[in-house]
Amino acid sequence: MEKVTVRVPATTANLGVGFDTLGCALRLYNTLSFSPADGLSFSGCEAEYQTPENLAYQGFKALYEHFGREVPGVHIDIWADIPVCRGLGSSAAMIAAGALGANVLGGVGLSREELLSIVTPIEGHPDNLAPAFSAVSPPPCPWAVRCTPSPTPSILSCALCSCPRTFP
Repeated sequence: MEKVTVRVPATTANLGVGFDTLGCALRLYNTLSFSPADGLSFSGCEAEYQTPENLAYQGFKALYEHFGREVPGVHIDIWADIPVCRGLGSSAAMIAAGALGANVLGGVGLSREELLSIVTPIEGHPDNLAPAFSAVSPPPCPWAVRCTPSPTPSILSCALCSCPRTFP
């Protein structure tokens, strides 16, 4: 396969009484493409994120390491619409995208539930990661007794505000 493109949603978690248990996917997305390459390279993001610590690469690498396979060279092109450090799950979206890209590019074929269990240690908690995987279809929740996608009633709406800068 020459190129894999994935689109992963922004997420929000810690919803009311569902602290660390409820998460929601939003209609804001990061789109990443993964292509075989000699070594590791990036495009579409600032130089400070073009390192092996990039979370998309961490998700990509985690899948190969889980199976004891050598991590291949990859070029990652990032089109990020999810703002960083604004509580919209930008980290989870990048990690999920990396795992999804590796799953297809590497021909692994794991379920979203299996991918989630592999990459949750990177994020440390699944409340944003689980809904990030829901862009593909219903959200995976292997740790829950039951997980059911809920349609949003048309009378509900949501407005998100993001401050353009970080405060100390």
